[in-house]
Amino acid sequence: MHTESHPFWSVMIPAHKPNHYVLEAIKSVLIQAPEPQRMQIEVLIDGPVSEDSLEQIRRVCGSRIGIYLHGETVGQARNLNKAIERATGEWIHLLHHDDLVLPGFYAAIEEGIQSAPHIGAAFTRHSFIDEEGHWTRLSHLERRSAGIPEGFLRKLAVYSRFQTPSIAVRKSVYEKLGGFREDLVFALDWEMWVRIACKYDLWFDPRILALYRVNSAGVSSSLVRSAGDINDTKKAIGIMSGYLPSAWANRAKQEALRFHGRGAMEMARRLYMGGDRDGARNQIKEGLAMSKSPAVIGELVRVQLGRLRRALQAQRSGSGT
Repeated sequence: MHTESHPFWSVMIPAHKPNHYVLEAIKSVLIQAPEPQRMQIEVLIDGPVSEDSLEQIRRVCGSRIGIYLHGETVGQARNLNKAIERATGEWIHLLHHDDLVLPGFYAAIEEGIQSAPHIGAAFTRHSFIDEEGHWTRLSHLERRSAGIPEGFLRKLAVYSRFQTPSIAVRKSVYEKLGGFREDLVFALDWEMWVRIACKYDLWFDPRILALYRVNSAGVSSSLVRSAGDINDTKKAIGIMSGYLPSAWANRAKQEALRFHGRGAMEMARRLYMGGDRDGARNQIKEGLAMSKSPAVIGELVRVQLGRLRRALQAQRSGSGT
């Protein structure tokens, strides 16, 4: 039986420089939240926040939702780990302040837990959304009916197939495996999911019940412009290869390096289109350091051909021909 101090759910909402998105995230939980005895809800604010913003959050939270202020900037990993530490529920859902859940998310996860009580985590299909909340693309359909996907770890080891708002994890799993690594930034969530999948089964529900927001500012961030995201991903791949079954760990590592090397070339293309040549060059350099496979080289050739075509078009436009 769950008591107020030990509910079934802990929905923890890490927020960094919270804006209007956090109000939407809170409302998306409240609309389907059970009574407080079954669900703890708390917003954890990392870094400074204006009194106006804090007052808005307090108005939406009311007495139902707790607010934790770090009082300083601690960074994403430490904020997530504080959320895990403060969670009193058996199951933890980490919902970043700019993401959302759709009605039925918590009920779907509970169905999975009831169907397979041994699982360590459960996730649903999700949609990527833009800054205005428009759906842009869907995550993978891991299986057509709810259940435990076969061979899922092998796929997850190549790239993260779901995002944080779509997964809930048993608190005891975090306690046994440890929190998010503070030496990772861009790939810290992916590393965590692989760490969990190496030890526990994951349940999947094919219904689209979570929304992951992609910010256009991410393309121009200093981490991307310096290719720090690629370095961080490469580091995570090296760490994760130590968890994987030895029979196929190296093959999965090489597949992951190729996949993310191609991703670096795609980011280089986007940066070139935005006029950021230095950022594009950094992505290309680090992408090639990750992998020089034919697939990555092929993507690089396409990037350079596209850049050449745009340069020729600009030259023709300037000459009036």
